[in-house]
Amino acid sequence: MLAAGTSTTCAAIEWLMAELVKNQGVLHKLRHEIESMVDGNIKNASLCHMPYLQACLKEALRLHPPTLFGIPRRALETCTVNDYVVPMDSVILINNWALGRDTTIWDEPLKFKPKRFLESKIELKGNLQFEFIPFGAGRRASWT
Repeated sequence: MLAAGTSTTCAAIEWLMAELVKNQGVLHKLRHEIESMVDGNIKNASLCHMPYLQACLKEALRLHPPTLFGIPRRALETCTVNDYVVPMDSVILINNWALGRDTTIWDEPLKFKPKRFLESKIELKGNLQFEFIPFGAGRRASWT
């Protein structure tokens, strides 16, 4: 479990770095925020005061989720979702990759736009709309 946590963290940071290289304006804005908040010594407490850094990380996770299909779940009973019958004991997966590119949820979903997370209350832990759940949602999510 520890190794899984480090590999997803590494993947998220690698994708963030790749997006920053491709989006120099975002990189400069992020660098300015970091330099204005810290005096050469970054502490964990500093991170919560860097909203643009948090937005950049969330945007990288939206475009490049470390868990493409999340954690498999099993239907406890037969149910209907959007006129589709899901039989009891069916394995259920959420396609996080497709969710992050859904045009009904995201404006210009293929563009790296951290600003979208500055203008919303979407959190990494997920919400009832399940629009952004890179680490799953609910009490068994790997983020909680």
